[in-house]
Amino acid sequence: TVLPNLAPVFVVIGAWAVFGERASRKFIAGLLLALGGVAILLGKSFELSRDNFLGDVAGVTTAAFYGTYLLAVSRARRTTGR
Repeated sequence: TVLPNLAPVFVVIGAWAVFGERASRKFIAGLLLALGGVAILLGKSFELSRDNFLGDVAGVTTAAFYGTYLLAVSRARRTTGR
C-alpha cells in the first residue's frame, strides 16, 4: 500500500525531467518529511527479498503510472479552456 502512494515523488521527477518545472522548497520539504514518515512506518519490516520483489515492482510501477497520469491531467487542464 505504501509504494503506490509514492506517486508525488514521480510527479516531481517527471515535472522536472519532462517539463523543466521545479517544485517549491516547501513542497520538497513536505515530500522529504513524508518519505521520512514512510521510513519510520516501515522500520525493521523494510527488506528486499525475492519473495516480495514482484509485488514491490508492481507497487513502484503503479506509483510511476499514477504520477504520469497526474502530470498529463495537469498539462491538459492548462492547455484547454476549461
